[in-house]
Amino acid sequence: MRENDLISALLVNEDGIVLGGTEIKDPEYNEVLSRKQIFEITASQFTSIAKQFEMYYTEENTTKSKYLLSKNDLVLLNQFNVEDFTFFLLSYTKKPENEEKIQKKIPKLVDKLKNLLELYC
Repeated sequence: MRENDLISALLVNEDGIVLGGTEIKDPEYNEVLSRKQIFEITASQFTSIAKQFEMYYTEENTTKSKYLLSKNDLVLLNQFNVEDFTFFLLSYTKKPENEEKIQKKIPKLVDKLKNLLELYC
């Protein structure tokens, strides 16, 4: 995560239930609200917004959204399907200028998540 400039990431199902997550514990980010404080409270709102835009699929069959919360706080939301289930990967960074770099690495992570989720769907 650190090499991708991410502070935290969550895997959320279509009902906004957090299935897993991770965050960097670093003194540099002491003033940043924790994943628990931000994402677990807002995950269902992000997923609800994304569901309203399901028609905008890319060729990879994923939907990408971004939410700039302030000039230094960016949430990226990537929607993907495994069988008949919809999942969301929410990523939070304090470096919005690196969005393109982060988004280039997301498909590989989503593929790994799909492989794992296929075992349980």
